[in-house]
Amino acid sequence: MNTTSNPRGPFREIGRGCCGSIWTRGAVTWVIKRELMHTNRSVLNDHTMHRRVIAADTTNTFPVRIPRSYEVLEADDTWWDNNFTCFPPGEEVSRSYMQERIPAVGLPIREMLIDRYCREALKDATRTSKKNEDCLIRLYTGKRRSEGRPPGMFFNLRNYGLCVDQMEELGMNAVVIAKTLAEALAHCY
Repeated sequence: MNTTSNPRGPFREIGRGCCGSIWTRGAVTWVIKRELMHTNRSVLNDHTMHRRVIAADTTNTFPVRIPRSYEVLEADDTWWDNNFTCFPPGEEVSRSYMQERIPAVGLPIREMLIDRYCREALKDATRTSKKNEDCLIRLYTGKRRSEGRPPGMFFNLRNYGLCVDQMEELGMNAVVIAKTLAEALAHCY
């Protein structure tokens, strides 16, 4: 494997879940989802399902925008020869899936979430956290926050879970959001 440095810069992790981690670098418009080694969760399945959803939208009437799907990289793919050294030490070559990046939520919305829902003692650290720039919002249309429960001891804007009561507080129409998500899921099915 090539060990020379890559002029396009290092990859940085922008998310992690139970079946993989998401990486990007610089100002590229794509991400690479890397399969966690030693699990039976496959990014190949993600790729297959993603492509099926895209292919099913033959009339361009899908109620939400689906990111573009690019390619699956196997662990022995030559792409790794020029790119593996751009990952932090300790990472392993693994099957990966390249797709269009979902843009992060903008600064004004991140600031509003921090102002409204973050514990006062955590606000400064949350605002200066580089990780929180990679903010995505998960909409929980069937869940409310626990009543009377104070803000948590931790606050993270990556995959921020926005519950129904928060949508209502923010003037969002949770019914319309749930309907749109339901239509999108029905389309996927």
